[in-house]
Amino acid sequence: MHSAPCCDTYLYATSSASTPLVNNTPKPLSYADAGVSVESGNSLVNKIKRLVRLTKRSGSDAEIGGFGGTFDLKAIEYQDPTLVSGTDGVGTKLLAAIEAGVYNTVGIDLVAMSVNDLLVRGAEPLFFLDYYACNKLHVDTSTDVIAGMALHHYKCKQPTLMFPPGDYDLAGFAVGAVERHSILPRQDIVPGDILLGIASSGLHSNGFSLVRKIVSLSGLTYSSPCPWDERETLSSSLLQPTRIYMKQVLPTAQAGLLKGMAHITGGGFIENIPRILP
Repeated sequence: MHSAPCCDTYLYATSSASTPLVNNTPKPLSYADAGVSVESGNSLVNKIKRLVRLTKRSGSDAEIGGFGGTFDLKAIEYQDPTLVSGTDGVGTKLLAAIEAGVYNTVGIDLVAMSVNDLLVRGAEPLFFLDYYACNKLHVDTSTDVIAGMALHHYKCKQPTLMFPPGDYDLAGFAVGAVERHSILPRQDIVPGDILLGIASSGLHSNGFSLVRKIVSLSGLTYSSPCPWDERETLSSSLLQPTRIYMKQVLPTAQAGLLKGMAHITGGGFIENIPRILP
């Protein structure tokens, strides 16, 4: 994977009979003239290489810089694996984080939203990929964002005309595996089964269009004391990262003790629980 071409690409003006060039001297244009910093992209890749190695697991190469990440399925010793995939973003929680100047939690949100979708199928997360796009690449800010991710493959783009200054967007993609006979939900869910719920860490990454509207009408700022807990700021409460439920649910699912799980996101109980019923 390359965050940018390995060398500058130049666009040269060409002369024509009807449009002579001034002084007949072509002016070379580089990515820098278009607002894209190749050097910043390369600097970011070098800074996050260490972070990526920290997340190395069996089967993963834990290196970035090539054209595609590899994963050795034999290394995880499944007997009859089925791959499970999921993709998601962070939504308008990103705008709240940008307004609050908080960057080190949204990467966790990005991973959690996709990984939790794998877990409710009974799947063990194997690797995660991300796409990070921004108006202008600020290496330290981008490192804070990416530090929350366990990356297998990474792509950064600087589409300068698509975002206002300071804005960025994230997309995440997770792949997991589950033994074929353990895929959830099962078809034997019946009335009378025990329904368990695991508490969230907060709002997770849903409903922030409404949250931001309420904040704007309240007269509060994200640095204001939190109305329900003045020991912390409003931003620190609202931007609590989405909980990843791997430790709570995966061992139980792999032991065959669960019939089904629902990831409660947008739509709440009413829309998400019916998705697992036979």
